[in-house]
Amino acid sequence: MSGYYMYHSIDLHPSWERAADVLRELKRLADAGKFYAHFPLSVRFAKPDDIMLSPSYKRNMCFINPFFNIRYGNKSRNLSTWTHFEDVVRKAGGIPHWGKITAPLGSSQYRKLFPLWDRFCEIRKEIDPDGMFLNEFLEKCFED
Repeated sequence: MSGYYMYHSIDLHPSWERAADVLRELKRLADAGKFYAHFPLSVRFAKPDDIMLSPSYKRNMCFINPFFNIRYGNKSRNLSTWTHFEDVVRKAGGIPHWGKITAPLGSSQYRKLFPLWDRFCEIRKEIDPDGMFLNEFLEKCFED
């Protein structure tokens, strides 16, 4: 299996207004050898929606998604390029994608990013009072 790779991606979303600055900073990091992706960046734009935990909830957002291939069996993944990516986008107010790999934030941080976070937490507790549907990642998300 030494020739096989696993596809990974990370997805964070700055506002339309901050997207160009984020992309320029990522290019600067790439030119300095501190950021790379195995494919071109996927960059797309979304108009506001009304979905409770959507990155585009009532705001125009840019979705930036680098792709990485990591060899199967590689236990010492060098994810420093991901850290650089996350730092740049988070400093620009970036919001995480729920279906992609990111460092989990705590509830107090999500509250700042998602206006209906507290309401969502209430609904989650009503539907799943014992935390049966929580995994390790989600437990970290809901911690204060």
